[in-house]
Amino acid sequence: MAVSLPALFSLHKLSREQAIVRAIMVGALGVLVFTIASGIHSGLLGPGVGSVEGGVLALSADGREIAVVSPFDGELLGTIELEYEAAQIMPTPGGVSVFVSFRDREELRVYSTTEFELQEIITFDGRVPEYLLFSENGDTLFVSYVDVPVISVFNHSMRSLDLSFEFEVDGSYGPLHRNRRATRLYRATPTGLATIFAANGEVIETLSVSAAALGFNPGYTHIWALESDLGPAVGMSVRSESRAGVPVLVEERTGSMRRVEAEVAAGPVFATERGEASGPDYAAFLSASGSRVLLFDSRTGEQEGELELPFAAVKLQDSGVGSMWAVALDGSLAVINPGRGTVRQASPDRSRAARPADSPAGDAPLAADANRGAPPAATAAREPLAGARVLVPSVVQTGGNFACF
Repeated sequence: MAVSLPALFSLHKLSREQAIVRAIMVGALGVLVFTIASGIHSGLLGPGVGSVEGGVLALSADGREIAVVSPFDGELLGTIELEYEAAQIMPTPGGVSVFVSFRDREELRVYSTTEFELQEIITFDGRVPEYLLFSENGDTLFVSYVDVPVISVFNHSMRSLDLSFEFEVDGSYGPLHRNRRATRLYRATPTGLATIFAANGEVIETLSVSAAALGFNPGYTHIWALESDLGPAVGMSVRSESRAGVPVLVEERTGSMRRVEAEVAAGPVFATERGEASGPDYAAFLSASGSRVLLFDSRTGEQEGELELPFAAVKLQDSGVGSMWAVALDGSLAVINPGRGTVRQASPDRSRAARPADSPAGDAPLAADANRGAPPAATAAREPLAGARVLVPSVVQTGGNFACF
C-alpha cells in the first residue's frame, strides 16, 4: 500500500504564485510549453536545430554548480548554483528538471534545467539520499541511501513523490541501473553484479563481473560493463584515477557473459548508425591511453573500428542527440559521430545557429588531410567542462508520460 508523502518527508513549495502560473500554462499549452519555454531553442525558435533538444548537465569539480551546455558543441547555456556539495545529479527523462542529492544532507532538491532555478525541496527523515534512478517514462524514482542498505521506490509525477515500497539488498553499493521497463535493477555487490527483481527487491542472480561502469545497448538486449578491480566509478569523476579494464558483454535475458579482448579506460557509451534501419548499434569505449575510441557491435561484441582523438581524453560521454563526446581534463571537447566515422573538436567559431544538428559540415574524418595541422583549441567548451565531476545528457522530449517532466 502506498504511503503518503508526509509519512516520510515533507515538500516545500517555493512560490505558490509561481506554481499556479505554471499549472495554468501547462493546462493551456500542454507539453509544448516545456520545449518552447526552455530557452534551448526548438526548431520553431531557431534555425538549424531539431525539435528534440536539450543540454548536457556538467557538475563542477567542487560539486557546487551545474553548467547546462549545448549537446552539439559544449557551448554554455546557463548555470545552476547549488547551496551544498552535490553527490549525484539525475535529470527527469523529459529533461526539464534535475533531482540533486547532496553530501550529508537529508534532502533532495529539484532544479529547473530551463530556468536554472530551484523548484522544490524534498526532505527525508534520518536518511541521506545518495543514488537516484528514474524509470524510462519517469513515473518511478528509485532512491538509495548513505550507510543504509535500503532502496526506496517512489511514484513520481510533476516533482511530487509518493512512497510505494522499500526493500534491502545487503552489501550493495554504487549507482543503480535498470533494464528498459525497470522490471530489473542492477547494482554492485562484493561478489559481483546483483540482478534485482524490482517488484519486490528479490535478488534473482549475481553476475560474476566487477563493473566499474555499465549500460544497456539501445535495444536493451545486452549489458556492457567496464570490468575493473577498482569497482564502480562512484560519481564518474573525470578527476578520479584511471579505471582501466576490459569490456564485458552480458546477454540480459540469459545472463551469459563474454569478455572482449581490449584494454579500455572509460565507457560504455552507445550510438545507433543513422540512415540504416538494420544498421549496427555501437558500444564505444575509450582506449586505455585515452587517444582512441573503440567501437564494438553492441549485440555481438565484434569490434567495428576505432577513431583517433585530437587529444588524450579522460571521459567518454553520450551527448543525448546521437553523438558522443570525448572530454579532456582541461575541458577540451571532441564531438564524435560513430555512424559517419568522424570526430570534430569543438571550437568557439562554430555557431549552433549556423550548423544544423544533422549536417556533416564541420565534421571531418580524423585520418583525412594530415597537413591541415592540429584542430582549433576548444576554448569555448573548456570553462564549463574542465574537471567536471559528472556529465549527464538531459534532452527535452515532446512525447511520453507527463511524469517525464
